Amino acid sequence: MIKTILLERMTGRRPIPLTGLDKEYNEVHSLLQQTVAAGEGNSMLIIGTRGSGKSALVNKAITELSNSHDSDFHVIRLHGSIHTDDKLALREVWRQLRREMLVDDDTLGKNYADTLATLLALLSHKSTDGSEQISQSVVFVLDEFDLFAAHPRQTLLYNLFDNAQSNGAPIAVLGLTTRFDVAESMEKRVKSRFSHRYVHVPSPKSFTAFQEICKAALQVQPGEPNVEAAACSSALTTWNSAIDDLFGSTVTSPLIAHLRSIYHKS
Repeated sequence: MIKTILLERMTGRRPIPLTGLDKEYNEVHSLLQQTVAAGEGNSMLIIGTRGSGKSALVNKAITELSNSHDSDFHVIRLHGSIHTDDKLALREVWRQLRREMLVDDDTLGKNYADTLATLLALLSHKSTDGSEQISQSVVFVLDEFDLFAAHPRQTLLYNLFDNAQSNGAPIAVLGLTTRFDVAESMEKRVKSRFSHRYVHVPSPKSFTAFQEICKAALQVQPGEPNVEAAACSSALTTWNSAIDDLFGSTVTSPLIAHLRSIYHKS
């Protein structure tokens, strides 16, 4: 059980516990809550160095919302290193939505704006009494956002931010980047439709803080998903105590020396 949980954390299939990022998490969660629960369009840039916890922060917010709004929103994940032009990115948006909704090729428009509008329109449906149109929310997570900003004319970003401002399907656009000056690379028409919300994710300010992050990633709490507290309470206590002892070792221990080397190189 413990081995499975740790392997899932290391491979990204289970979120790593956040340490010292409560303020940043609350800002991201609040924005997504406004989109999913209140139907507001939003956009935000999450900026921080590699390994600072940007993806973990977003994934935790999405997981928490899924627990209470599972069928109310979709998540589209794009990566700037993989989707190297707007056509590839749009095709991936279609693929991820199509996986759940069986979209036909004939339903797509002939340009980016029409195609995106068509896809978002597919998420709309009438309320049970037929009195109003209800739209499912979409959360777009753009990893390596600065690479999307390098696309010619930034058509994808323009249409995403434009739809976030419109009264269509409520969408939230979260851009994750290591570039602190990324806003300067946006075209004027794109920047005018961006909500100018930023979350700066700080790196650990001390080696002690870095140690706490590493220790939290290795410890397992009874309240985590798929952890049966009654069945493995003794094993968890033993494991967590062993991790406490390991990190409580002297500064000359191999682990502490290795972590210190990683911290000073990052």
